[in-house]
Amino acid sequence: MQVKSQMSRKVVTIPPQTSILRAMEVMRDNSIRHLPVVMGENLVGMVTEGDLRQASILSMVDKVST
Repeated sequence: MQVKSQMSRKVVTIPPQTSILRAMEVMRDNSIRHLPVVMGENLVGMVTEGDLRQASILSMVDKVST
């Protein structure tokens, strides 16, 4: 079996300037846990649901401590 038989063909992506909350919405709306981050046609990174949750928590902690 080859990867092409299992890969997703409709890939959901976000640009780097997307907010954490919007990225979480995109994941929820598309029932996915990983998002490629693209600039134009170039892949510049990946974010996971866990990455975004951690960043969201750290942001809330930062707001409370200031």
